[in-house]
Amino acid sequence: MVKCRKNLNVGSFTFKYLRTFFCILFLISCNSTVDVSLKNLDSKGNSKLFIGVDSLSNPEIVQNLKIEKGDSVDLFSFISVDEITFSDTVVKWSLSGTNGNLLVLAGGRSAKFNALNIGTSLVSIETTNLKTSIRLTVIVSSTPQVPLAKDISIGNVEEGEEEMVVLDYSDANEDKGISCNISNESSVSVSTPCSCDTDGKCSVGISSDGFYNGVASFKYSVSDSLGASNQANVSLNIVDKVLPCPLGFIEVEGRSDTGIKDFCVMQFEAKNISNVATSQANNTPWVSISQTNARVKCRELGSGYDLLSNLEAMTIGRDIESVDANWGGGVVGNGCLKSGNTGTTTVGCSYDGANPEYGTGRDSRARLTLSNGNRIWDFSGNVEEFVDWTTGGSLATAPVGACEVPYTEVYYYSCAAYNDKDYKPLNPAGVGSYDRSRGIGAYTGNTYLTGRTPRRGGHYSNEINAGVFALTIHQTQTWTNSQVGFRCVYRP
Repeated sequence: MVKCRKNLNVGSFTFKYLRTFFCILFLISCNSTVDVSLKNLDSKGNSKLFIGVDSLSNPEIVQNLKIEKGDSVDLFSFISVDEITFSDTVVKWSLSGTNGNLLVLAGGRSAKFNALNIGTSLVSIETTNLKTSIRLTVIVSSTPQVPLAKDISIGNVEEGEEEMVVLDYSDANEDKGISCNISNESSVSVSTPCSCDTDGKCSVGISSDGFYNGVASFKYSVSDSLGASNQANVSLNIVDKVLPCPLGFIEVEGRSDTGIKDFCVMQFEAKNISNVATSQANNTPWVSISQTNARVKCRELGSGYDLLSNLEAMTIGRDIESVDANWGGGVVGNGCLKSGNTGTTTVGCSYDGANPEYGTGRDSRARLTLSNGNRIWDFSGNVEEFVDWTTGGSLATAPVGACEVPYTEVYYYSCAAYNDKDYKPLNPAGVGSYDRSRGIGAYTGNTYLTGRTPRRGGHYSNEINAGVFALTIHQTQTWTNSQVGFRCVYRP
């Protein structure tokens, strides 16, 4: 024991005051303890917090812990006075670091740390006046393991658009993926093959067929030098693509049964406004123009513009056929399909108007509604409309062998030169006698010595033969008539 002497002389110098200073300093040092864990004592200095890796029955206290990537560890909070007897206690848990996550359990008495990435994290616990922490170091797994693939939820993807999906996987050995495999595609298909780059980033391009809206999915796995991962699921939601339709055009949703994707069509029959094909309500339709020149005028509008094709007209017709509001009886198949200005009056379906009409403040039977809510005028009457037998190709007429027949029932007639999608309605309600009396229109072919230029819809004096599915195959591509006009489309 160090004692303080009363008289300590060196030479003639007396350390009276210096002696007092050292004695005080010694007394302080005898009664103080330097403790780096001072915050781990309660206000009375007799309790400490600890973090352990086993339950209360066998607490193993730790300060530093190594854990392999991909593993997890259960941590427990304890309090002790003598570091011999321990009690569990409710604490506040916190995590500092980004190489794992911490899940608090048992109301705060324990927590689970999941090691996700190589690196170091600090796990802390505290009560009102106690606090302690441990350091967790995540290391590369010493056991060879294949990758772990994780489920992915993408969200909304527009129909027909490619989505590049980066695959989400981890590898406890820090090995890189070298290949990937796609399977179980539902409502999507692979548009860019799955591959992994030199950094181990694996991705795949997927697309819908352009005709489907709703939930889609596929499965994937990633392989490294040790083998393939588990199969993980990727889910997405295919939504309708909103088209940038030009002024005066409306969007038409594509159909798988015609093979036509979404496009924009003139809401009104084309009008001649300063020699420019224009979709507007005012002015009479542009007639006395040939199929050839009609296409020229559509294409003069710019890139993506063209003459309405036959299959696009069928896409519109089959859509119209499926909408309750277009039927005289208010329900699909009930009564007749509205045909508008055809030169004859049928209750709820057609009427005899001007030759031809224009504007919007007139009989609503000239207006038809699409399933997306858009409205189109005079698609089944007023003036016939030239169409291109191809879609986006060279301007074409109907195929050779087009059937020669006067006006006949389009639904029941068969022609070997055509596919059903070229001219037949669907009869979605399955009603009997699905003929011209239903307002669907008629087919006629008169190609002998005249040509095979297709016209659709019927005109203001076609009467019962006019309708959404009316199709006339007749005349050359340079022929003109005052009852025949056209309609343009825009394909983004």
